[in-house]
Amino acid sequence: MILREPKVLLVDDEQEYLDDFLSLFSEKFQLLTACGGEAALRLLENEAIGVVVSDQRMPKMSGTELLAEISRRYPQTVRILYTGYSDIHAIIDAINKGEVYRYLSKDAPLKEVEIVIRQAIEQFKLQETNRRLLQEVRKLQEELESLAEVR
Repeated sequence: MILREPKVLLVDDEQEYLDDFLSLFSEKFQLLTACGGEAALRLLENEAIGVVVSDQRMPKMSGTELLAEISRRYPQTVRILYTGYSDIHAIIDAINKGEVYRYLSKDAPLKEVEIVIRQAIEQFKLQETNRRLLQEVRKLQEELESLAEVR
């Protein structure tokens, strides 16, 4: 069974940054964008998204708050905090509350950003495969138990 490449959602409050990210990576990934946390949550309700890359400093809802909410609602989604600020407390909160996969600085080299997103996609696909295999094992176990009851 071949899995489709999961979608990547970039969340930032600056449209210019979203546009730049799209122009740099749209040929490499299935990208969606959301201008802020609330828009991201609405999008997640309607789209199957494997990876979320979120800015930290946004009005109304910080990246940490968004990633924590995504962790609660969509725990299978791989989460990355991507910010221009090096506020260590925000990073610690994102790791502890949002269970982020990685932290990236906005001034990271583009190749590093691409590699981290690719690794996050692979992590998501691996988790999906593990979930599917576990379901198959449980189903087989149930079948074996029902056969044992018949004997």
